[in-house]
Amino acid sequence: MNEQMKGVVVGAVFLLATTAFVYEGIAEDKQLSEQVILVTLAGLGSFGAGYALGRSF
Repeated sequence: MNEQMKGVVVGAVFLLATTAFVYEGIAEDKQLSEQVILVTLAGLGSFGAGYALGRSF
């Protein structure tokens, strides 16, 4: 994965989180922001684990 793709991924995650928090503020839906945070953390963890395993083999 090159640096440009990493920037796109970080930007997409930031945009998704920002959109969820804005929606939470408008609709007062706390469950959506919790789900976004959990999915984002799970995705980052999975990416990190996959990257680490790929580098070790």
